[in-house]
Amino acid sequence: MVTAVPEHVSLTIQSRALLKVNAAAKHFEAVHRNAVEWVTSRQPLLSPVRRSVDDINTIEMYEPEGYAPPALDWESGFVDGVHNLRSALDALAMELAHVDGRAPSHESDISFPIVRTAKTPREQEVAWQQAKATRALAETTPAELMDRIKAIQDWSQPETLTPSFLSVLAAVDNDDKHRFGIEVWTMPSKLFQLRALPVPNDAPDTLWSMPWVRWSLNMPAPEEPALVDLEDNIFPFVSIRGQIGHLFDLQRCLLEDTRRSIQFIATGAWPPKAALDLAVPGVPLLSDAEMPNMRRLAAQNPHADTASAM
Repeated sequence: MVTAVPEHVSLTIQSRALLKVNAAAKHFEAVHRNAVEWVTSRQPLLSPVRRSVDDINTIEMYEPEGYAPPALDWESGFVDGVHNLRSALDALAMELAHVDGRAPSHESDISFPIVRTAKTPREQEVAWQQAKATRALAETTPAELMDRIKAIQDWSQPETLTPSFLSVLAAVDNDDKHRFGIEVWTMPSKLFQLRALPVPNDAPDTLWSMPWVRWSLNMPAPEEPALVDLEDNIFPFVSIRGQIGHLFDLQRCLLEDTRRSIQFIATGAWPPKAALDLAVPGVPLLSDAEMPNMRRLAAQNPHADTASAM
């Protein structure tokens, strides 16, 4: 239930937007649950590691035998959830367009405005006013509600957990429909806190057939190859237009941001941010990458060890 209360409107509506947010939550929960179940069912995950022949300060890590995470399934579930969130905002826009009981003359043009960031405030205002979705929605939507929609645009610096929240929603939604989509892939974590086992003398050459990650260290790597027991230290990441983020954390934040944005538009006040249990707290939710397929991890400490996919 969403209550819209601008100065001259006091109306409670049964919102389809929240139903779509709940549907997104189910998709995200299924992705998380399936990923955890997959990792748990594949134990032990033993990753072969050895010093690089090109650089003594680099460790080469290879995929465990039979390593084939269902990343496409996780990608599909994540994208379906994002589609629901984008659809939730569109449903809210349609409800707001009728909140005064009037019908917009171009109802097919009604959608939730997501307006690009411009270079100057003047250009930004022009872009906002001229956007097709803005013009269609503003015809019948009270000005106070339009101001709130404007206030959650990325360039208004809203109180969201996700940087460029609306742009991320739009990128995932549009790329899945009109481009090649996004990419979900996995990386190991906590390499130097894991148990290392000796490589058996009779280990087949295929042990070193699937390069995975190169870790660049600030000291010489161990000389002896080993098998590292990854346990459940596998992180799923997502690439979105040259940025990378932890899949589970991004799901949590996009869901929370959509819920809070709807409440802000309805009431005019931002609800408190939930204390989310993030998998990689204290690091940017989305980090710049040279290319989505480079799969580089940005380190907080410039002197810390870094990793990239081989």
